Amino acid sequence: MGGIVALSSAGYTAPHYPPRSVALLQADATNSRDTTAESVAVESDNSKTKPIYPDLRPTAPRWSWDSIFGMLPTSDWRTRYGRLQRDLENEDYHAMPDPATVMIPSHAITGALLKEHYIEAYRIYCSNKASGQERETTAQRTTEAARATEPQIVALVRVGTQVDGHEGIVHGGIIAILIDDVLGYGFYSIGWPAAFTANLSINYRKPVPAASILRIECYFEGQERRKLHWKVRVVDAKRPSILYAEASSLFVVPKKIFEQVLQQDEEKMEQAIKQF
Repeated sequence: MGGIVALSSAGYTAPHYPPRSVALLQADATNSRDTTAESVAVESDNSKTKPIYPDLRPTAPRWSWDSIFGMLPTSDWRTRYGRLQRDLENEDYHAMPDPATVMIPSHAITGALLKEHYIEAYRIYCSNKASGQERETTAQRTTEAARATEPQIVALVRVGTQVDGHEGIVHGGIIAILIDDVLGYGFYSIGWPAAFTANLSINYRKPVPAASILRIECYFEGQERRKLHWKVRVVDAKRPSILYAEASSLFVVPKKIFEQVLQQDEEKMEQAIKQF
């Protein structure tokens, strides 16, 4: 930022600078002054002009995400979002309950952030192939999901323009909260009624532009007793080759719930044996 030149005039005493400092300040102000910027000139009572200060207000950035990422702006993002939803359903995924209708009112995303300019759209999909829905027990469904190569859960998220960390770049904390929340649908999809995040490690690969549609892919890696292991990829929904972030996560099923589900599995297995 350019320096400010202090000159003497009636009723005004200039700060004392060593001669070299004054020369540097004068040169700095001269070089930084924008000839097109507005300047403010204030005249004293004796008509002597007081210092003219350069306009140091920040100007709008000359770059754009269109030029950096080659993205085409569109005001009708909802049409594109709907097209992506249909494409996902054609990939053999089914929609899970709308987060806005099933979450608690105080939920961090649906209760506070799910609105215009923040998180503008948020839907979750479960794989018909990977979920093991036809399996009777949670253990069978878990095993089936771990064998799958496609994502167990996919989310489509539209982030707006008011969740930035740096100008035009979505805050990394927003990406983290989205990953963590989508994984909550993951344990539910394989038959566990509850689990809690024990660890979430994220590697951010590229900055996420504001006003983007993201595809969050969650892969179930396997289970060790109460521990559920996941891998996550956050990509551009339209161009999945653009990788924004990768993550690994560990969820833990509460002990009481784990024992209840095992008991239910045993009862289901006993009933299945009796039917033969």
